Amino acid sequence: MKTTAVIKFFAVAALLLTCSQQTAYAQSKGKFTGKWYSPDVYLNIDFHGKSVEDFNSMDGGQCPGMIRMRRGKGDYSIGTAVVSGNEAVATAYVFDNNVGINFKLMPDGSMKMDCLNFKYFSDDYEELTLPTSVTLRKAEPFAGEWRQDGGSAKMALNLYFADVFNNGGYYYGLVSNADKAGDILITECKVDGNRAEVAYTVGGSGAKQNAVLTYDPSGGRLTFKPQGQAGGMTFVR
Repeated sequence: MKTTAVIKFFAVAALLLTCSQQTAYAQSKGKFTGKWYSPDVYLNIDFHGKSVEDFNSMDGGQCPGMIRMRRGKGDYSIGTAVVSGNEAVATAYVFDNNVGINFKLMPDGSMKMDCLNFKYFSDDYEELTLPTSVTLRKAEPFAGEWRQDGGSAKMALNLYFADVFNNGGYYYGLVSNADKAGDILITECKVDGNRAEVAYTVGGSGAKQNAVLTYDPSGGRLTFKPQGQAGGMTFVR
């Protein structure tokens, strides 16, 4: 009987450990994980796993999220975040002050961000204040890492914020090993749902060309088609 009891004890313990691990994994992939954008703000958060790279950390640390001004200077770290259902309360460190921010995930997938006295500098160093209420859209599908279907090209993409780094500059996207002409650097973009118009340069020539990016949600495929060309490249995750 004692042996049976011990076996049952370890079986229950193993089950509890598995459930705990699954719960932790689910939390790290929770609803307040991802990227959102508006004309004013670009938001990258993981309130569950706190795995976002902290650009303000001297030792390459991680934090619950980063707030970046789309037409301004500076990256602002979110220091604390507490989630309750579809809402979250967070604190950002802005100019030596802790600014409280309320987040609410809306039914359509957008994010409502409410805060007071969030001040920042524009590109020409004018002091600005973020609106007290900002609604951000989910930054998808044109963001992430892709590989060419049946080819060797790779694509790093974020048409919602120019944060793809290459040779000292930031771009909306980079297609490497595309052809013998060199890498493709996306410098401008206009997103409309699952379709985007982009301008890009090839290699070191600096000459601009245009293309259309189309996302197929049914197959999860992304097509890059230069204007004036019959073919294009198809990418998958």
